[in-house]
Amino acid sequence: MVLSKLGITGEKEDTGVKETKDILVYAQRVVKLLGERFNGVWSHQVESEYFEKFQEKLPNKWIEKVEEVNQIRIECPIPDSIRFIIFPISQNFLSNLPPSMSLPEDDIWEVFVTIVRSSRNINLRIIGSKLSNMFDTLISDMDLHYFEKDSEAVVPEPSVGKIYAAHVSSDWHRVKILSTSMETCSCLFIDHGDEDTILKEDLRELNTKFLLVPPQVIMVEIAGLQEY
Repeated sequence: MVLSKLGITGEKEDTGVKETKDILVYAQRVVKLLGERFNGVWSHQVESEYFEKFQEKLPNKWIEKVEEVNQIRIECPIPDSIRFIIFPISQNFLSNLPPSMSLPEDDIWEVFVTIVRSSRNINLRIIGSKLSNMFDTLISDMDLHYFEKDSEAVVPEPSVGKIYAAHVSSDWHRVKILSTSMETCSCLFIDHGDEDTILKEDLRELNTKFLLVPPQVIMVEIAGLQEY
């Protein structure tokens, strides 16, 4: 079951075939291959169709990775089988991004409190080797991508509800537009949980690769303080 979850099908590997490495590339291709086949497609059939169309093979962990970015759901109708049925969630790749965060299964979490909203409610970011690395990589990659700020086109009119890159205090952040006015907009910082008003001229279109990372902040209620 573990091997099949990772997309290992048990077939002999052909080392002479190019493998698609970029998840942004192969996830979008898989979504297009699935199309409107909402009754599902066997995983080995997806792999065959992918190779036939693109002359490349999917990586071993493609099922896990594409599921993580909220583009497919899977079922294993036969216990301990090495085959899955792959179901499309939507034909619009971007509409399912960013994906929701998968919460740790541990009873005790390491967290970093970002905002105290009240005596009961706080915003926090779950930390740990995997999640901390994910967040640190996101921030450093955005800083590198938008280093030449003036080379990126200014957003002429931000759309409410859409996520953009925002340059605030020399750093780049992912923000969701809550409202707009003549020169400014009210934004939710999806990786921190706070809201702020920023200039429209400090917004840039968010590259799709930065939508693959789930929002890093969650709101929780502190147990035992319900009456305060």
